[in-house]
Amino acid sequence: MYAAVRVSDGKDVALKFFGYAEQKPIHSSINNEILLLMALRGCEGATQIQGIFYDKAGGMLPDKKFGKTEAYPVIVMERCSGSDLFDTIKAAFQDHGHPSSGRSTFTYAHLADLFRRSIIAVKSLHERGFIHRDLKLENLMTLTADYNSPVKVIDFGSMISERGDTEVYSGTWAGTPRLYAPESCYRRKYSFKSDIWQMGMALYTMLYADYPSPHFVNMNEHQCASLHELSTEAYERLLFPDTANWRAIPEDGKVDLISTF
Repeated sequence: MYAAVRVSDGKDVALKFFGYAEQKPIHSSINNEILLLMALRGCEGATQIQGIFYDKAGGMLPDKKFGKTEAYPVIVMERCSGSDLFDTIKAAFQDHGHPSSGRSTFTYAHLADLFRRSIIAVKSLHERGFIHRDLKLENLMTLTADYNSPVKVIDFGSMISERGDTEVYSGTWAGTPRLYAPESCYRRKYSFKSDIWQMGMALYTMLYADYPSPHFVNMNEHQCASLHELSTEAYERLLFPDTANWRAIPEDGKVDLISTF
C-alpha cells in the first residue's frame, strides 16, 4: 500500500499495487478482491474502494486464456491517516506506561473502548455477510490521528462470503499462523466464529502487549485436538505464559478471557 494524492480533487488516498509474485495467472483472485471491495461500499467498518486504474508502466499481466496481456490493476482506497492498532497501543505503552503499572494515564478503560470500536467495525462486515479471516491489530486502523476516531478494517485479500464461499475454502489455511482460528487448524468450514476467535487473540495482544504463545505456530490437527484434553489451568499456561505483564492483568479479566476462549 502506498499513500498518494488524487490530482483531480487533492484528496488523500491509498494505492494497492499487486506485485509480480502475486500476479502469476491468478486474475480470478485479483478480480475477486475487487468484487468484494465493491460489495463493501457503504460498509462503515471497512476502508472504502475509491476506484481502479491500470498501470501500464508497472508491467504487463499475462492472460494465458486469451493469449494477450493487460496492464496491472491498481486499487484506489480510502486512506486512513491514523495508525494500525498494534502501533497505536505500542506507542501508548511507551509514552504512558502499561496500564498494569497503576501510574499510566492509558488505562484498561481506554483499551476496552478501543476494542469496542474494533468490534463495531468487524460487526459491520458480518452484517454484510463477509468473513475477514485475517483479523489482527495490524489490520485494524484508526480513521484519523484522533485517538477517539472510528476504527476501520483493512486488507481484504483473505475475505470470503459467508453465504457462498465457506464450502469452497473449507480445508484451506487463512490468516496469520500464530493467530489461526480453529477452522484453519482443523481445516474445517469457516464461519463468523473464525473472526471472533481472531478478535479474541487481538484482545489478548492488547492486554499483554505481545502476541500469544508461539506454541500455536503451525499446529497440526492432532495438536489442535489435544487442546481439548487440557485442563483450564494447563490451557492457561500454554496460551498465556507466566510473565510480569500477564500477572499484572486483573484476575477477573483473565478468567473471563480464558473461559470465553
